[in-house]
Amino acid sequence: AQQSYGNIVISVDSAFTGPANMAEIGVICRMQNSQDFYFMTIRSDGAYAVFKMYQGNEFFIGMDGYEFTEAIRTGLSTNHIEAECRGENLSLVVNNEHLITVQDSSYQVGDVGILAGAYDEPGVNVYFDNIRVFQT
Repeated sequence: AQQSYGNIVISVDSAFTGPANMAEIGVICRMQNSQDFYFMTIRSDGAYAVFKMYQGNEFFIGMDGYEFTEAIRTGLSTNHIEAECRGENLSLVVNNEHLITVQDSSYQVGDVGILAGAYDEPGVNVYFDNIRVFQT
C-alpha cells in the first residue's frame, strides 16, 4: 500500500486453490521495511500464529508456537481473516471467531500487506479477495 498506518483493522477473504498440505496465508501490519513488521497467519492444517519480524528474524508473540483451532477451514475452503493492530494489542479473528490478542509495542505505525507461504511444497496457489483496511 506504501502508506503508514497506526491503529487499523485489515480484513481479507482468502483460500488455497491448489495443493495445500502445508502452506500459510495472512496479513502484515506496521511494516517498517522488509525486515521489520508484524504478521498474523493461518495455515492449511488449521493452525494460526502471530509473529514479529525483527531484523529479518521471526519471533512468536505471546505464544510458544502455532496453535490449532476448528475455526479455520482447512483444505481449499475460504477463510475470512481480520487482524487488528491497535496500540500495543495485536488481535486475530478468523471466520468471526476471536483467536488471540497479544501485546508488543515495538512498532506503532507502518505499512500493511498480505502474505502467502508454501514452505517446501511447490505449486501452492492462493487467492485474496475483498481486502479492506480500516483506520480505527
